[in-house]
Amino acid sequence: MALAMAFNLSTALGEMKTFVQNPSTLVSPGVQLICYGPFYPPSHALSLYKMLPEVDMSIVHHIIMFGGRKTAYGLTPTPRANTDICYRGNIVYAWARTGQQAPIGLDFDANRRGDGFAVGAGTSIEWLAVQIHYQQLGAKAVLDASGVHVWFHPRAPSRPLEVELMLSAKLRIPPRVKFDECVACRVEAGGEAVAFRNHAHRLARDIWAERYDGAGRRLADFGRRSALEPQVFTLLDSPVQIRAGETFLLHCEYDATQMNSPTFVGADERTHEMCNQYIVSTAGLQLACWRESMQPDPLFASQFEQTARLQSTGGGIFGAAEGYGQVTAVTTDRAHKSLYFFHRSTNRFGSRSTITKPAIIHIDLASGKLRSQLGANTFVVPHGLSMDYKGFLWATDVGTHRVFRIDPASDQVLLTLGNGQPGAGSVSFNQPTDVAVSPHGDEVFVADGYGNSRVAVFTYGGQFLREWGSHGTGPGQFRIPHSITIDSDGDVYVADRENSRVQVFDRLGKFKAQWQSPVAALSPSRQVWSRHLSSISYNEQLDAFVVVEGSSFHIRTRSGCEILAIESSMNWPHDAILLPAATSAKDSHSNNTALSATGREYRVFIAELDGHRVLKYQTPKSVQTGNRGFDLYG
Repeated sequence: MALAMAFNLSTALGEMKTFVQNPSTLVSPGVQLICYGPFYPPSHALSLYKMLPEVDMSIVHHIIMFGGRKTAYGLTPTPRANTDICYRGNIVYAWARTGQQAPIGLDFDANRRGDGFAVGAGTSIEWLAVQIHYQQLGAKAVLDASGVHVWFHPRAPSRPLEVELMLSAKLRIPPRVKFDECVACRVEAGGEAVAFRNHAHRLARDIWAERYDGAGRRLADFGRRSALEPQVFTLLDSPVQIRAGETFLLHCEYDATQMNSPTFVGADERTHEMCNQYIVSTAGLQLACWRESMQPDPLFASQFEQTARLQSTGGGIFGAAEGYGQVTAVTTDRAHKSLYFFHRSTNRFGSRSTITKPAIIHIDLASGKLRSQLGANTFVVPHGLSMDYKGFLWATDVGTHRVFRIDPASDQVLLTLGNGQPGAGSVSFNQPTDVAVSPHGDEVFVADGYGNSRVAVFTYGGQFLREWGSHGTGPGQFRIPHSITIDSDGDVYVADRENSRVQVFDRLGKFKAQWQSPVAALSPSRQVWSRHLSSISYNEQLDAFVVVEGSSFHIRTRSGCEILAIESSMNWPHDAILLPAATSAKDSHSNNTALSATGREYRVFIAELDGHRVLKYQTPKSVQTGNRGFDLYG
């Protein structure tokens, strides 16, 4: 049956009105997205300025209205149902029923600035279509005529508007926790924001965007609103100027403490979630919100293999066919010219004999060639390795319960912490895992570890200062503090392995925040390590972190916002470091931060424990951008 377009024109005050709707068709039981269109603006319409839904709120969850060009699609003369025309258009308007007794619309005339969407021949809106998300839970089909009333002016808008969307396409919420999903979006072209709308489902709480300028300086947050309030467009009191080069970090907070299974992104509000923020702005604003990609560097892999082969054939200090053992950690110098990695030779986690060969291997970062070998006859079960701001290495040995400071130039142990016996307090560790040294006060922070659940703090000379932490799942408690790092402000970040989270503290141990990972709840692998949050490392130049979560690694900002996530088939990634791309003239500027250049090139070096190697990942020259995701709108 042909569907007639509902059409209601009014000439009063020069206005025109149309109802873009489901023209009274039956809606079957279930959750479904149905697109109706095309609808055409009146012939004299030049500006779309007002929208008001008229819906059956018992069955309509949300509505998205699209607009597009006639040349972009083979249009039918009259609207029809179940068309794919919505795939061909851009978002013009969105509404959801949350927090309302009756639908709340959007009227740009209220701001008295002449704003509106340009419509008609030659514009980007020559037709309209409406996608209705039905959540029809009855037993029988029901007749529905829901839609959106739209008003037009016969004069062109003084400031034509468009809609941009930030969203999470990979939302995964673990059960029994409060969870902050965060997506980084780069502003590629600027504009003035005049309205916003947030959208999520039943677990969602606050939604907002952190905002930073091109130099990484914090700006005022954008669009903060509870997901429990009406999920409608809100006009801003005054336009917000958004400039190219800025970064938006979209946060969606969820309370999944009563959930017993993971929640994934999807349309059904009863079982799935979303994380969306819409921005209405002057035409031209462009946001890129897809997470970037990284690829293994085959040249580095080949160079590393050649170095390992040299060692295993007797060309180095190893015996024939010995090579490297489990690679537990990786670090670099401040100039990013040298790479050091820690390995166990033929030992394993429970070994008791001292490794007679060097356990720390120093290679040139550019060529991959061997530079030196350190730490012979020192370690039993190597674990953590880091380099401090003075250029000295810090290594932990879970086999001897000790921490070592080593001069890489002379291969001399300069300081030993721990009496070699498992214990706690000021003189003992119990399988310490990692060390971070803060330039703020010259303090040494030890993650301790497998046997203890604490962070122990010492002076640079080895005097015990303080400790914090205990075994458990609450704030400030740990289930294996496995890795530790410090940012440029002196805040301490701990990879809480078995709790699958990063905890953030000030230097005195005061809890500040946590980043919960879904890896423990979502990993399908039988490998225990696939559910671990194994390591965290900070790069001051980028002001960003790399976090190893199961078989993947993630680049995150200080707020935990994910810039990049890479799934891999690595054999137990145990540690990682993050570096900027190889030095070039443009990389030397002071605003070389993750926030000032979301989408720039990175390098990540990963210690692959059971792969017995170090891997290098790098960003490709081209960057994937966009904000599409038809079924993720809401």
